[in-house]
Amino acid sequence: MCLLPEVPQPPAGELSDAERTADSKTDKKRKVKAITPENPDVAKLAKKIKKELPKGGTMIDVARDFANGNETKAQSLLRQLRSDRYRNLLG
Repeated sequence: MCLLPEVPQPPAGELSDAERTADSKTDKKRKVKAITPENPDVAKLAKKIKKELPKGGTMIDVARDFANGNETKAQSLLRQLRSDRYRNLLG
């Protein structure tokens, strides 16, 4: 009968290097880099939307008001704001 030498065990609750998986190593959240829009109106609209939405308005209504009734500009600003790049501005 062949006896194997004892392998030191880590303290309770800790995983040894062999037991760690990629899954347990990547539980850290990535930091989201805040991107400032090239068009300052996008940031201003986001601020106004965050203020007005709880009062019962819709995003397009706030955007129309912000663009002084210019539907094309309102839709363009909303489209930019909803893009993945600036979605963080809406909170």
